[in-house]
Amino acid sequence: MTRAEQLIQWARTELGSPYIFGAAGQRCTPQYRQSVMGNKPQYSKAIQRNCPVLSGRQPSCYGCKYVGRRAYDCRGLTREGLRAVTGRPIMGAGATSQWNDASNWDIKGPIKAMPEKPCILFVQKGNTMSHTGIHIGGSVIHASGHNAGVIDSLMPRSWTHYAIPIGLYSEEEEQMADKYLLRRRDINDRVKALQQGLLRLG
Repeated sequence: MTRAEQLIQWARTELGSPYIFGAAGQRCTPQYRQSVMGNKPQYSKAIQRNCPVLSGRQPSCYGCKYVGRRAYDCRGLTREGLRAVTGRPIMGAGATSQWNDASNWDIKGPIKAMPEKPCILFVQKGNTMSHTGIHIGGSVIHASGHNAGVIDSLMPRSWTHYAIPIGLYSEEEEQMADKYLLRRRDINDRVKALQQGLLRLG
């Protein structure tokens, strides 16, 4: 199994995990939520609302859909996903700092130039990156927000940029992908070979 396949597998295991601002894999407990509420009071209502204990809906975590789950925000999910499969987390305290840290990426650019393979996606708003997620091919797994948690969303959303993390692909995989990669408006022998093959297939 390639590292890219491992990343997809890891991301799918985290579907349904809770979103907590600033989280990067910490266990979801009322105590952890309270600590975040103390440090980030602007998110207190959303954090409390999505906890059955802190909201007063029930006396314990028993039966809560988040029991035993790890919590993430958007950059925490991508950071820990890369740590799990490459041993090298994406550095940065937020999506913008992740994007701006050149030591994180082999290559990055606008979404229109994105290769058709797993990578990290970003949403740019103004001069900052407001959101990030894991492109798994046709959809994106991302920590969407306090109410939704970690979800799988079909492309396109409002994603504007892509980035290939260092260590996700081996040099051999990169060379193989480049050998067969075709992009819109390409004019070369690979396009000709594809057209001829399609004609032979009718």
